[in-house]
Amino acid sequence: MIEKVAELRRRHALGIAADDRIIVKEYLDLWCEEKANTVKDRTLEIYERLSDHAVERIGKKRLDKVKPRDIQACIRDVAASIGKPTANKVRRMLFGAFKQAVKWEMAYRKPVEAVDPIREDERPMRTWSTEQAVAFLNGAAGHRLFPAVYLMMATGLRRGEVLGLDWRDLVDRRLHVQRTVGIVRKELTVSTPKTSRGARIVTVPEDALEILATHKRRKDAEKAYAAQAWRPTDRMFTDEVGGQLTPMVLTHAWNRMQEAAGVPHVRMHDLRHLHASLLVRKGLDPRTIADRIGHAAPAFTLRRYSHMFEEQRAEAAVNLTQLLRSSDGPAN
Repeated sequence: MIEKVAELRRRHALGIAADDRIIVKEYLDLWCEEKANTVKDRTLEIYERLSDHAVERIGKKRLDKVKPRDIQACIRDVAASIGKPTANKVRRMLFGAFKQAVKWEMAYRKPVEAVDPIREDERPMRTWSTEQAVAFLNGAAGHRLFPAVYLMMATGLRRGEVLGLDWRDLVDRRLHVQRTVGIVRKELTVSTPKTSRGARIVTVPEDALEILATHKRRKDAEKAYAAQAWRPTDRMFTDEVGGQLTPMVLTHAWNRMQEAAGVPHVRMHDLRHLHASLLVRKGLDPRTIADRIGHAAPAFTLRRYSHMFEEQRAEAAVNLTQLLRSSDGPAN
């Protein structure tokens, strides 16, 4: 297999037509190998996983013989056995792969273009009510990693972004988000955010700054107690001896905090939804919210929280007489 892919790469580099007997599995191996030069490790891992789903179903077919009905059968089988979201991701992956195959003259058509995405069921957004959020803050405040969760609730940062923060990233009230911690192929990785908008500056509210100041004092005490066992790191959130926290450790702590507070269980990622929903209710516009939580585009923010923006628009329908009464002065 390695020799086959190497030969295909050599032929492509020399402009020689590819072997028309290449099968989908061989091509997707080549495609993923080329993708490794342009995407982050985590994204490549996702491509490889999606590729495996496709290979399991159409991997032995000749690349130039794949038809739309083959793609359709593939994604329907993935939808039935794994789920509709995964099936649509496989479709998008194959769309990009066949587009590249045409450019490389390894295929003459893009069969995925004739296959529509599978309609996904709307996943309800799960967030706490105001009362439940307050109950969590009161019930979980004593946990060692509570400040990390508080910061996520107050800023909308992702789990990996919080774990990648250094103390030097906090300048006055501004938090410079510039790295993320994750797991790729079962290995802990530290990398830059996935998109250019992921690297951003977030203003931290006063209450969160106070929580961080208390957390810093506690960490200084831990450092003094650990003495020679302390690991020299500038990470804001660490284990008891200064080591890098893994995403799973923070998630386990998060689950214990929810249990202690007696609140309904929500995912840690749902804290971003909670923060965004509070910003919408505060009256902030989609562009400002997107900038703060690191969405790739305000249009995505508008779609994601469309029902909340609709509620804001409905509340803006105030009688003219009421608007005039609330005005500070006469209209010009």
